[in-house]
Order: sequence, then structure tokens, then C-alpha cells
Amino acid sequence: DNLNIIKYNTLGQYGKVVQNQQKYDSGNVSCLIGDFKAVESFNTAIELGCKYSYNSLAYMYYHGFGVEKDLAKCVSLLEESIKYNVPNGYNNLGIYYFYENDYEKAIKYFEKAVEFNSYLGYYNLGKCYYLGKGVEIDYEKALKYLLYAEKYNVGTTYYYLDLYYTEGKATNIDYIKALEYNEKGAKLNLLNCIKNVANYCYYNCYNINNYSKAFEYFKLAASLGDEDSLYIISSMYEAGLGVKQNYAKAMEWALKSAKKNDRRAFNLIGHMYYTGICVDVDYAKAFENFTKAAELDLDFGYYNLGLCYLYGKYIDQDYTKAYECFNKSNHLGASKIKLGYMYYNGYHVNKDIDKAIEYYKEAYKTNKDASTSLAIHYYDLKI
Repeated sequence: DNLNIIKYNTLGQYGKVVQNQQKYDSGNVSCLIGDFKAVESFNTAIELGCKYSYNSLAYMYYHGFGVEKDLAKCVSLLEESIKYNVPNGYNNLGIYYFYENDYEKAIKYFEKAVEFNSYLGYYNLGKCYYLGKGVEIDYEKALKYLLYAEKYNVGTTYYYLDLYYTEGKATNIDYIKALEYNEKGAKLNLLNCIKNVANYCYYNCYNINNYSKAFEYFKLAASLGDEDSLYIISSMYEAGLGVKQNYAKAMEWALKSAKKNDRRAFNLIGHMYYTGICVDVDYAKAFENFTKAAELDLDFGYYNLGLCYLYGKYIDQDYTKAYECFNKSNHLGASKIKLGYMYYNGYHVNKDIDKAIEYYKEAYKTNKDASTSLAIHYYDLKI
């Protein structure tokens, strides 16, 4: 009988692992068969007296894997499991009540899980103390529980440990330590940790600057479905940051990003068509992409669209629309330069040298390129 218990629980666990590895799809016959076999095995194991299968079967009912989703049945099975003091039975009941916003019950079950040495219980109890759910906020106590869970590689623990060491909660601020915890989480393919490592290295957060490492982690994040990383990879190829400059690759990744409706990608694609980088100059495609970026309220989208109207690229020259675009993005130094240019020449607006100089001076504060325009016009006016 003991061998049969092991056999059926193992079969059930195997079936559960298989369905976790695959994307659950109602049309995927093999996956459905795998789920039903798992449920059948767990039920058989329970009949044979395997206490742990209550928790495993509850998991199937909670997610609707191989059976119709049934939260009441899930809770009932978990309550059966804790009659045998199954540690994760306590933990999973705690999770259920946590998301039902019954934090007092959640705390009670997490504490029982810890009593029976459930590392997941330690994590969830630590989270409650960190967030102040069902208990007073206690960062020191939370840290104690979270560090215990971290020993067992409980992935989401790393998210909270990052906050401890970047914000100095119950610890000294230690950005290198935060990076180390995020790298541990990244090894478990935790997207938040992967993005943290990438962002710290890319944006030189806390003086951690490493473009090649950032590129590596952004690519990993993209492979896990992170849409924001698609554009960043494109921009790194374009600028040659952390990777050899490759405009064709930049366009390839920008097109992937544009499919996700990223306004920055539309702007970059437009820029490449406008300037003829790795593609033939195509003002029609540039205008189309700048328009999409502007419609999504990207400041550089407005600026580049303004250039098309100002110089008549693809469309008829239209100073009124050019002025509108530059004005919508007038916090950009580049747009201030163009507004100064329009006032200096009287395009759409009455010619106003003082106003033009005012815009050039404002632009110079954020964009040193404005100094050229400013110097030229000061010279022309003999100021």
C-alpha cells in the first residue's frame, strides 16, 4: 500500500508538472489528458491515505486544471490537509484568505505553516509584516521571515529584499546587496528581478553602470514577454550601447516593439526612414510613424512630425501645423529651437526677434546645440 501511495502521488505530481510546463489550452488534447490523469492519481492517492495529495488536488481545483474550477472544493481539500498538519495546506489556506482580504485568518494560517517549517509560510508571513496586512507593520520581523525564505530560493522574496536594501528599511542602504539579490532572482527567471538588474546597469542607478550586462538582461526579459525591453534593445543596437552598433538589428527590434504599440518604437522607426539609416529614405513611412508616436502623446513624436510639416517632407509645407507640433512639445530643447526659428523668420507667427531670442535662451539651458542658433542670430542682429 505504501508503494501504491508513492506511485499515485508521484503520477499526480508528474501530471501537474507537465501541465505547468505547457501553456494550458482547452484545445490541447494531450494537456487535458495529462491534467485528468493528475486529478485521477491524486484522488487514488487520497483513497490510499496520502495526506499530501489533498493539497495537490486543491491546487487543481483552484486553477481549474483538469477539473472545473471550484474554490469551495479547493478550500475543503485544504481543510482536510491541515487535519494531518500538512505545512503547505496551512500556507495555501493563508493565501486563499489573504486574497479574500481576510487578513486575520491569513495570518493565523501562515503562523501555523511557519510552526511546521513551511518556507513558503515564512515568506507570506514576512510579506504580511512588511505590508501591514493583519498585523502592524514591522520591518525587522518581516526581514527575519523573508531572509529565512530566501535560503530556500522562494523567488518573490527577492522583490522585497530589493526594497529593503534600496530604501534602507531596517537595514543600511546597500545597492550592491540589492543587485546581488536581484541577480539571484534573475537566475530563477523572475521577471521583476531581471528588469531590476537591467535597469540598474542601464540607467547607472546607484553608480552601477554596465551596458553589456544591461543588454544581456533586457534580452532575457524580452524572451520572457516583457514588452518594454523590446524598445530598449532596439535603442541599444541603434546607439551601440553594450552591443556592437547594428542599425538593421535596431530596426528589427523596433518593429517588434511597434507591434506592441510602443510609441517610442514608432518614433525610432520614423527617424530611421526620415534619415535613411539602414533603409532608403521614405518620408511617407517616416510621417506615418511620427504620426502614430504623436497620437500616443510622445513629445519627440510631435517634434519630428513638426519637422515634416516645417520642411514639407511627404506632405505640403504647413507652418501652422508645424507650430502646433513644436508647441505641444515645447519643453524639449529641440522644439524651443524650432519655435525660435519660426519667430525669427515669421513663419505662422508675426516676426518677433525678442521672442526668438527668448526661445533660444530657454533651449540653451537644456540643449547646448541651441548655442549655434543663438550665436548666429546674435551675430546677424549685431547684439
